[in-house]
Amino acid sequence: MAEFSITPSNTCFHSTQYLDSNLNILTKFIAACSSPSSASLGIRHARQVFDQIPQRNDSFLCNVTIKSHIDNHQFTDALILFRDLRRMTQFVPDNYTYLFMTKSCGSDLYNWEGRQLHSHVIRTGFGLDLFVSTSIVDMYGKMCDMVSARKVFDEMSVRNAVSWTAMVCGFARVEDIDNAWKYFDEMPGKDVSAYNAIIGAFVKVGDMNSARSLFNAMPERNVISWTSMISGFCENDDIESARLFFDSMPRKSLVSWNAMISGYCQNKQPREAVKLFRELQLNAVLEADEVTIISILPAVAELGALDFGCWVHQYVKRKRLDKSIKICTSLIDMYAKCGDIDKARRVFEEIPEKATSCWNAIINGLAVNGKGREAVDEFENMIYRGYTPNAITMIGVLSACSHSGLVEEGKKWLNAMESFGLAPTIEHYGCVIDLLCRIGSLEEAEKLLESMPYEANEVVISSFLSGCVNRKDLPKAVRILKRAVKKNLLNAGNYILLRNLYAMERKWIDMRELKGYMRTIGVKKEAGCSAIEADGMVCEFMSGSIMHPHQENILPVLKQLQMHMKKINDENMLESCIAEKVAVWNGGKLDITTLAGSPTTQMVNLITGSLYNSFIKETSEFSQFDTAFLDIYNTFNSALPGKHYDVPSNQEIKKCYEEWTAAGDNAEKKKQIFVDFIRRTVSLNKPQKMTLITGLVTPPAAMVAKKAGERVPALKIIKVVPDVLFVPTVTFLAIISAQVSRNVLHRRMIRRNEQRGEQNI
Repeated sequence: MAEFSITPSNTCFHSTQYLDSNLNILTKFIAACSSPSSASLGIRHARQVFDQIPQRNDSFLCNVTIKSHIDNHQFTDALILFRDLRRMTQFVPDNYTYLFMTKSCGSDLYNWEGRQLHSHVIRTGFGLDLFVSTSIVDMYGKMCDMVSARKVFDEMSVRNAVSWTAMVCGFARVEDIDNAWKYFDEMPGKDVSAYNAIIGAFVKVGDMNSARSLFNAMPERNVISWTSMISGFCENDDIESARLFFDSMPRKSLVSWNAMISGYCQNKQPREAVKLFRELQLNAVLEADEVTIISILPAVAELGALDFGCWVHQYVKRKRLDKSIKICTSLIDMYAKCGDIDKARRVFEEIPEKATSCWNAIINGLAVNGKGREAVDEFENMIYRGYTPNAITMIGVLSACSHSGLVEEGKKWLNAMESFGLAPTIEHYGCVIDLLCRIGSLEEAEKLLESMPYEANEVVISSFLSGCVNRKDLPKAVRILKRAVKKNLLNAGNYILLRNLYAMERKWIDMRELKGYMRTIGVKKEAGCSAIEADGMVCEFMSGSIMHPHQENILPVLKQLQMHMKKINDENMLESCIAEKVAVWNGGKLDITTLAGSPTTQMVNLITGSLYNSFIKETSEFSQFDTAFLDIYNTFNSALPGKHYDVPSNQEIKKCYEEWTAAGDNAEKKKQIFVDFIRRTVSLNKPQKMTLITGLVTPPAAMVAKKAGERVPALKIIKVVPDVLFVPTVTFLAIISAQVSRNVLHRRMIRRNEQRGEQNI
């Protein structure tokens, strides 16, 4: 037998004459080279061998070569090969040829080619073939041309279950649920595939109730049925139901595992995704594939679990999945988001044939790691090597310019997008607006915001408001606020930015009105979250949470770090800690007062640092001073749940203000007056003795009164009321009455003292 070799330099057989006479061996060779394990490199070798054969008219050989392109998603190559064979050889297509070719036209990109192929089918007489006609129906369905699909379907003299299912799938693809249900309902002999198709239709439009009803009505179910339901629940944010279905599956396939892992990632539950991935590793039958790895890497990136990410990378190498462009792109993204940009670069450089997605990943990775100049250089290298950027590439480049202050480059590449055949979107304009706001060019940013052909979204509004806060430009912030309110574009972060700006500008009344409005519409700031990986475990920390099992060890370290920040005068960090971290100091039991009721030294240091400088230092009128005091106490009472601190009377605050202004320009004396006033007046509101006594005495007294009343004929109706209802009701009313009486007396006493003070003055 003649020898042959398959090397890049010599991919041809040494004896083409021998192979020409042994088509069976040649066909097997081409099929082996084009298998998924060989990927694109193998199909190139196979094509070189195929192209050297002088007589390429054997239908079986040609069909195998066409199919090899289609199996590797090389649809354009398959269409070109089919055209060349028809024009240059004696090749005669058969029904299998058309079955393969219709798969290559199932997209809007090949609309014209698909219609040409349909014409070939009609001319060659294969339009009467059941399987070819069904494949044409399926092709039009994938092209979303249901008019043509229905026409071919109606002309079919014989139909099978696959034909009906193709129509159901086609209408499901265009979200025409009524027609999808019509064809399913009329379909004779519904099988599992038909049920799966209609369930998929309901899943696509988000009607999970109908999908569940059909699922329950199925005479038999397969893995696809279960997986469709799992994917549907995940896509509709019902991860609990998805997990319930997953756990109930009689037999799980790898597709089911992948759907559940991907669902956790989609629903922002990366820890659960990683946990499920670890369970899959314990499965003795199934092994993670390319889809699994692509699904789990975003979860690893979100958690910042670098060690676990490295383990996944090693797994990819062991299983020889590192040739996949998609996996390499995901690895670059994961390493970059975990902060190891060097490993991201290493993965990128090891890719022999880089795709645009690989360049996008490394450019974005450099941008998020503060290497904007390098990201732009990498982009220019990409252009130099002949790669065409897409919209995602340009977002990465403009984001890099924004984070690194590369103004001229940002403007240049925004204007250059049209030369790449790209129209700038709101995301691209948003990056440049953010860039201009970061460097303080608010005028230019506002002009671009007004001139861009899109309505500003929440992200753009946030960027502009951040710029206004940094530059203390209240008029522009208010102007953009009014525009955002009309378009309903404000989120919690935007409101907080504006509130901070009001505070910086000492607009206390406006700030209080905004805070009241935020409470009215239910705006809440999302708790901050950070994560760290230690010994293979990812630990998460939520702002204000005291639920961590090791909080007794963590909180003292946090306290030391905060004191160190204060020592280096990092006031911005301290201000953010006041509202978010004060509740977790000392294990969540921090009190601003000692047992005697005066403030602790730690809290006085905190109050007289950031709070004094932010609220008191620049006040020039008593009304501002008084409002600032109220805001400080509001901070205490909102940051420490379960505690309430009494605000000093207006007279006391006014007296403090007079002493404070009398100190003149002596800043230290003014601060000391404020500290002394805090020490002297702040006190924890404790339960009143009258209320306590009333609560203790009333229940037994109520029982005695009820028993006595039951003996009086006129009050016998009281016996109908159960003791468990009568006693608490009477006690509650008694406590309310006591509290009201106390408050009335307290107000009278305060008014009398104020009148005496005025007379003395």
